[in-house]
Amino acid sequence: MEFMTGVAKKEDLEISEILAGDYEGKDILVKGAVHTIRDMGDVAFVVLRKREGLMQCVYEAGVSQFDLKDLKEADTVRQTDLRSG
Repeated sequence: MEFMTGVAKKEDLEISEILAGDYEGKDILVKGAVHTIRDMGDVAFVVLRKREGLMQCVYEAGVSQFDLKDLKEADTVRQTDLRSG
């Protein structure tokens, strides 16, 4: 049984926390809305819109756990297998 304090523990990171922290090479959790997608073939750049601004992520065919065709602008996403750096 988990003791409830009334304050939910935050799991995801904000842009400022990623930039200020020591997360290089570590798995992090990011949530945001898809702002734009730039498909370059095997690699695509997915720009997420967050409260603090924009964050660019890299999609690699065969590495990511979803198909880029399933992703549309304005979709909200939660990605846990990101590596900062």
